[in-house]
Amino acid sequence: MGKEAPNLSPSVITRLTAQWNAEYDRWQKRDLSARHYVYVWADGIYLQARMEDHAECMLVLIGATPEGKKELVGFQTGIREGAQSWSQRRFRWDW
Repeated sequence: MGKEAPNLSPSVITRLTAQWNAEYDRWQKRDLSARHYVYVWADGIYLQARMEDHAECMLVLIGATPEGKKELVGFQTGIREGAQSWSQRRFRWDW
């Protein structure tokens, strides 16, 4: 980040990364048993940072409630949006 972010020292970045990872882990393990989805979309979205040779695939699950509201159910990185990536990921399906 350079001179534009003088308060982001390596220790601050390490602390923030650990905090974000803990928050993401809690979010991934949240209880969805009370949720009811009438439709679930599963898709892969390709993201490519400017310095990377290849695009990373983000596997995304979105659920639609009976009221028509869309909710993000889960997401994880994968190799591609094919069955191999989906079967290797641990999405919570106990809802």
